[in-house]
Amino acid sequence: MTPPRSGDAHSRPSRIPQNVVRKYIGHSQNILAVCVADVEGEEVLFTGSQDWTARGFGVESGLCVSHFEGHAAAISAVCTGGRQSTSLFTTSHDGTAREWSAQSGQLIREFVNGTRSGFSKGMTAVCVEQGMLYTASRDRESPLMRWNLSTGEGEIVQSGHNSAITSLCSGRGRVFSGGLKGELREWLCLESHTGHVFEGHFQEITSLSYHADMLYSGCRDATIKQWSLDSGRCVKTFVGHLSVVRSVCAADVGVLSGSADGTVRLWATDTGSCKGILQNQDSAVTSLAVSGGRLFTACADGSVRLFMLGH
Repeated sequence: MTPPRSGDAHSRPSRIPQNVVRKYIGHSQNILAVCVADVEGEEVLFTGSQDWTARGFGVESGLCVSHFEGHAAAISAVCTGGRQSTSLFTTSHDGTAREWSAQSGQLIREFVNGTRSGFSKGMTAVCVEQGMLYTASRDRESPLMRWNLSTGEGEIVQSGHNSAITSLCSGRGRVFSGGLKGELREWLCLESHTGHVFEGHFQEITSLSYHADMLYSGCRDATIKQWSLDSGRCVKTFVGHLSVVRSVCAADVGVLSGSADGTVRLWATDTGSCKGILQNQDSAVTSLAVSGGRLFTACADGSVRLFMLGH
């Protein structure tokens, strides 16, 4: 059975609030990744850029409060070990992952992929689950690595992918990995074996998000899919973007997707309808983060914009 396709042109979504509350500026090139966490009682927006650096911005002040420098190529992903974390983790096209002090920006340690040979083998994604750091890369021999954060030791995860892994997310003892050729797989951390293989994408999976026991995937074909973790089947396909979906972020308010078409769309998870469109982006949307009722949109112009989501 073909899953329902939602959000087509005949639906008429209302726009979500268009006013920019705050703009975070400091990078000299595209921002590829963002996340938000509490650091020593302050909410901080972390960004990773093609300018080889990561930065931390005070969400309320808009000022740069930390600077992470040392990678030798673009930073592809950023994450913390949880909502309240003392560490920031970054992956880079230079083939390494790094752990930093989230407050000071000081380098703590480096994780090096098995074969380090530049962009073609670069790391593409990162997540933390159950005390383990998972990194994805373009290296076909070791596309998914798992690092013990207590010992720093790493090992190759037999993920079942036969091409580069381009996106990761995790939750409740599971790691989800999306590949260059549309492969989407589940890794069960405690059992140390693969779970579901999610079939339905045929192009690069650019972004993954896990929320409320559902998995959401963004694809180069401009669609987003919702997956049941019980059956492993596609529940809905969200259609409406005019170009590559660069980022998917699932939250209580719904599922948000950012695209190279310069828009952000908000989707209802139950009906699949498009609840709103944010259209005042003058460049591609490259990454999204949600914190409470706040939406952070990273853009290809090197800035991040803050919007308030409606109720």
